[in-house]
Amino acid sequence: MQAVDETVSKQITVTPNELPKGENIEFQVTSTRGVSFPKDDRTPTIVVQFGTPAEVQSVTIPRDKTPNANVQQFEVTFYGPDGEKINDKPILSNSSPKDDTKKPARLDSTQIPSTTPVSRLEITIVRTTDGESPKGVVLDIQACTEMTTGECSFLTLTLISHPHPHFSPSPSFLMSYYHPHPHLSCKMIDLLILQVQLVVAQQQAFQQEEHNRQQHQAQQELLHRMEQ
Repeated sequence: MQAVDETVSKQITVTPNELPKGENIEFQVTSTRGVSFPKDDRTPTIVVQFGTPAEVQSVTIPRDKTPNANVQQFEVTFYGPDGEKINDKPILSNSSPKDDTKKPARLDSTQIPSTTPVSRLEITIVRTTDGESPKGVVLDIQACTEMTTGECSFLTLTLISHPHPHFSPSPSFLMSYYHPHPHLSCKMIDLLILQVQLVVAQQQAFQQEEHNRQQHQAQQELLHRMEQ
């Protein structure tokens, strides 16, 4: 999900020079103008603080959302809930081609600690396409909060509401095993969801097989009566 909403954007700070009051909400990816920095502030650091620790899946600074957007490359330092650095050295993004605004500077889940809860990011812009100060900056940070459990709950309840007398795992076992837990990571929850989906598919296949068997048995009985 998009991590930089209005609440998070209001907590964003910038160093070394502070932004005008209220300007930080323009970091939202929905902004039509973004944040532009003074001409002498060419490598600002943007500090994003999450209200709830989240597993960051990607960090992107788009160039096709706002006029004159010119960020070519950035680097990120991640901090955990304990305030300690997750990566000792900043992680450098890919470089956005100067003539292609559709290929922004970006870090994806293969480049960052995407399974580690993050409380804060420090994003430093290191290069722009025109050598000037950053302009039209918006932040697209995709993250998963640790307490995202709605889909897992729904699938569990779906399974329990359709028990089958010949289905081996008991409904009570499935409820206790798949019940959402606040310390499960997003990827663990995704895995549990896939496991529940597999169990549901197996149950449906069993029910279809049982239905086919009963149909076949009824046909055989009908043929037997006709022969008599």
